[in-house]
Amino acid sequence: MLGRLVPGALLLLGTGASVGAALMPFGSPSQPGPGFYPFIVGIALALVALGLLATERQSRRGAPTEFLDPLPLAIAAALLVYPPVLGWLGFGVSTGLLLLGLFLLGEPGRPGRAVGLAILSTLIAGLLFGRLLQAPLPKGPWGF
Repeated sequence: MLGRLVPGALLLLGTGASVGAALMPFGSPSQPGPGFYPFIVGIALALVALGLLATERQSRRGAPTEFLDPLPLAIAAALLVYPPVLGWLGFGVSTGLLLLGLFLLGEPGRPGRAVGLAILSTLIAGLLFGRLLQAPLPKGPWGF
């Protein structure tokens, strides 16, 4: 029962966000309206929740899973710390550190790969949001 609680709540949240965003002006991919990105994020969240529900259903058939797995808790903690740090350190540094931590959590035995992926992913995200979409990204004390 508890294994379905969080994915169920995420499914409701994603569905609600998508429905709410669909009521706003949608725009187009070249000129997105205020409902464009919340709709896409809501759909993505609902799809992830469905995947979690399917995984939970399969895990009930096999061995019991640990209730408080440290990996999701560490990821949740990192995502909670990220927004306040974003304004303080800027997009580049805080996103790079977040991604580095997430990659290290995912593959602890490969720190070199984690550093490379974090740098590459941060550069791609900066180019996508800062240059292509011209979104104002927070700048840290170092100017990036």
